[in-house]
Amino acid sequence: MPILEREVSLSKKDRSGGILKIFFVLLLAMILTVQVMVMLSSEQSGISPQVPAIIKTNSHTPIYIDGNSGFTNASGVGWGSGAASDPYIIEDWDINASSANGIWIQNTDAHFIIRNCYIHDGGEDYSGIWLDNSTNGTLTNNTCSNNDYGIYLQSSSNNTLSNNTCNWNNYIGIFLRLSSNDTLSNNNCSSNNDYGICLEQSSNDTLSNNNCSSNDDYGIILYSSSNNEIIWNQICNNSFYGVTTDSLAFDNRIWNNTFIGNNGTQSSYDPDYIQANDIGTNNKWNSSGYGNYWSDWTTPDDVSPWGIVDNPYIIDGGAMDYYPQTTIQVIPEPPIFILTAIMIMIFLIFGRIREKNK
Repeated sequence: MPILEREVSLSKKDRSGGILKIFFVLLLAMILTVQVMVMLSSEQSGISPQVPAIIKTNSHTPIYIDGNSGFTNASGVGWGSGAASDPYIIEDWDINASSANGIWIQNTDAHFIIRNCYIHDGGEDYSGIWLDNSTNGTLTNNTCSNNDYGIYLQSSSNNTLSNNTCNWNNYIGIFLRLSSNDTLSNNNCSSNNDYGICLEQSSNDTLSNNNCSSNDDYGIILYSSSNNEIIWNQICNNSFYGVTTDSLAFDNRIWNNTFIGNNGTQSSYDPDYIQANDIGTNNKWNSSGYGNYWSDWTTPDDVSPWGIVDNPYIIDGGAMDYYPQTTIQVIPEPPIFILTAIMIMIFLIFGRIREKNK
């Protein structure tokens, strides 16, 4: 497996002081991450999809990698050896996909990261990022717009997709086919000509905190897929159902999502304009005590448990959300004063340990 070189500069530190500093850096990073996640979740709830920021990058021709040996500098890889601790890095490219899939990787199991790339103009012929029979990939902070599909995973498992913008594509923002154990989080899959996110014959995937809004068809659709977790997503103003399943979809869990204005829904419940459809088997639209927020079903809440509409939300196809929530749900924010108090306590403890070790 080729090793692509990069410069590394490390400085030696006092053992106890180094541990303390590293710990505080990690704790600060955790606090900032929580704050950013809450901010993004709050911004996305019930609003129009965000316009993607165009990333400043260097131009590159479409990238094609077949097999682990294809990860080379010539193919667009910056550095890395393919190990979990040193993945191949593909980053900061502006790729016009009018002649081929923007980034096409197949038959690989090396670890790799694709980040900060802008892939565009594939039209009806080519996709932004296409993974085929590839595992251990991380796709983050990419913008894939005006392509056939934004991101397409075929027979590709154990991949992580986060903070990507897949808007204004000809068909689907993110499409998983025959792909399992993938994680999709904080992606913006809005304003596509068909669906925001589609799962076909895919299982054990997690979709969390994605924005699937203002698509010309469905927000999220499940074809013959099972045991997937769909949670904390903002699903708003799609032309048809916010989420729909086919008859072969089963054992999926769909809860704590925000549904607003899908399928022509107005402020009051109308059986002709339901926001979701489920004709599968044993799909759950609530956990124990928590369902989804439905903009057309927020009252009454006259009896305990509070914050839960007293009557279930009836979904097209006969399924029910037994615990519809009365308010829009966002990822809970740990109180900042608690995190600060914890940091101060740990500082004092480590200070005492350092004093004893002198």
